[in-house]
Formats: sequence, structure tokens, C-alpha cells
Amino acid sequence: MTGLYCPVATDTCRAASMRLRSPRIRFGGADGDAVSCLSARRLTLTGPLRFRVSSVRGRAFGVLPLTVSTRTVPPVPVPYLEFEGAVAHGLWVEAAGVRGRAAAIGGRGVC
Repeated sequence: MTGLYCPVATDTCRAASMRLRSPRIRFGGADGDAVSCLSARRLTLTGPLRFRVSSVRGRAFGVLPLTVSTRTVPPVPVPYLEFEGAVAHGLWVEAAGVRGRAAAIGGRGVC
């Protein structure tokens, strides 16, 4: 992720871009089971982009175990952030552009 900034008193963050490697994005039903799914080799979201997440867990820069939400990120501009093995819950993203490589959208079997 590049150009991350999470203003004070809001749960929505901004970024210039976000690159997802091997994402599996599930769109759930009432019971949390996936109704449909998007998978890709890579997704690149370009900004301006806004997003919020209830919880994201992963390894910051591949080393530091970290769990955060957009409500807990300090209001300090972060030029670059990398999360490996990330699992996000309650994700909402709005982006100016989205590009995918080897992407598939479908039912439960896609993920």
C-alpha cells in the first residue's frame, strides 16, 4: 500500500494505491458463508482510494505480527506499508481504478 493516511475521528482511511497478491474476496450471506467470491493472481487498486476494515491481521513487512482496524491506525502519513499473509474482515474499498490478473468471479467454488 502506498500513501496511507487515516484522519482523526473517522474510520475511513485514504491511500494512493493498494496491491493484493493472490486475493480471495468472499461476499458472504447472513451466516458468514460465502455466497460469491472473487479470486485473482493479483489485483491493483489505484486512487484516490478510500477504505475501512473492521480488522486486518498479518505480518507488517513480513516480520511483525500485527492486528489493526482503520479506527486504530494513528493519523500519521505512511508512505509505504506491506502486509504479508493478511486476513481482513469487514472490508469496504472505493477506488478510481481496479486491474486484475488471472481473475475469476463466481460462486463458492471459486475460492
